[in-house]
Amino acid sequence: LDSLALAAYLSAGSWEEAEAHAHRSMALRRGAMQRSHAITTVRLAHAQLGRGDLEPAVATAVSVPAEVSAHPRVTGMLNAFGTKLSDLAD
Repeated sequence: LDSLALAAYLSAGSWEEAEAHAHRSMALRRGAMQRSHAITTVRLAHAQLGRGDLEPAVATAVSVPAEVSAHPRVTGMLNAFGTKLSDLAD
């Protein structure tokens, strides 16, 4: 449920709530679910970026392991993160 709430709060632009649900989701996730963990991690980075926490957001995004970041869904999410980060830098 926390993962679903995370996605909903991200869509609504409720960054603090999204971040809280991301942390709870990650704490409850089983270790074998690497892709799901990566998706939650990228969503956490988006929430941090939305809050204006640039350095933590970048650190969170780059913490996604390379072997998981090759998955098309994760790659797309990381690319969207990079675009948002670039937009903020302009």
